[in-house]
Amino acid sequence: MKRGKLLRLTAICLAFYGCVLAACLYGYTVFIQHQMANQIGHALEDVAAQSRLVLRQEVEAKQQLLQGVAQQIVSAGAYQPEAGVRSLMPLVKMYGFKRMGIATADGTAFTTDNRVIQVGQRDFFLAAMENEKVLTAPVKDSTDGMWI
Repeated sequence: MKRGKLLRLTAICLAFYGCVLAACLYGYTVFIQHQMANQIGHALEDVAAQSRLVLRQEVEAKQQLLQGVAQQIVSAGAYQPEAGVRSLMPLVKMYGFKRMGIATADGTAFTTDNRVIQVGQRDFFLAAMENEKVLTAPVKDSTDGMWI
């Protein structure tokens, strides 16, 4: 009889300690998951901040490049947009652009793919005419309706 009570007590203690151990393991697992989620979140924030910086630097470098091209075109003497467009061809090939163009004050744009299009009512053109630097969201190509 004593032996049976001892075995039952031992079994109850083992079950209790087993439950305590399982609860501790579960709590530790939840804690580790929370810590990992925080670390991953912080790492992603750092990567995003670095990406923003790199993108900002790339955009600024390309704006400076375009400003340099614009200065070369204007300083070449009599302003002829049709001739100036030829100087943009290396940039179109280098960066895989669909096209680039030079617009006159009336909104007529001469492009690297030999098109003459009207951009005078486009937001980017109107902003540029106010001497603003402009980066636009994708726009629909007025010649074929495709997104560019």
